[in-house]
Amino acid sequence: MKRFLRGARHNRQIYAFALLGLLLILFPGQITSYASELIGGLMLLYGAFDLFMHHFYRTHHIHTGTSLLYLILGAVILFQTQQALVTIGITWGIISLREGAYEIDEILNGRKITIPQAIMLFLSFIFAAMLLFDPFHHFEFHVRLVGFEMIFDTLDFMWAERSRTKTERAPSEEGADGDQKS
Repeated sequence: MKRFLRGARHNRQIYAFALLGLLLILFPGQITSYASELIGGLMLLYGAFDLFMHHFYRTHHIHTGTSLLYLILGAVILFQTQQALVTIGITWGIISLREGAYEIDEILNGRKITIPQAIMLFLSFIFAAMLLFDPFHHFEFHVRLVGFEMIFDTLDFMWAERSRTKTERAPSEEGADGDQKS
């Protein structure tokens, strides 16, 4: 999710991300009812679109293996009727663990982390394990959690952007001619 926010080009995308998070918090039951169609369809379209872009436009940032994974997994989830939530929950748990592992690697390689970010990372490992142990039972709870995470990530992103913008706009300590200001 953080990668989406880093790639957002307009504030509308950021606000839409937060609004989607709010919808997940308010309507987890309804979203869960259509989870296999929503998630399976989106994964199928995402994988197919990436493969199309790579094949016809030779886009280098697309990983063909990952695109095939999304395409196949999306089709399985979309057409699986009885156990779709179990498949989604287990996949979701594994993806969450993988994202957490990448975050740990970045931290070990020198990226700074705030206390709220550390708490969210720790909780994401716990919640991912919950999904792996009992995906069907914890699904609605996790839909709400994703909503909260989306809102938290949006606020965290906006705070970081605001801080970065303030730093870039700060007046220089030197005058135009290089002399120290007094």
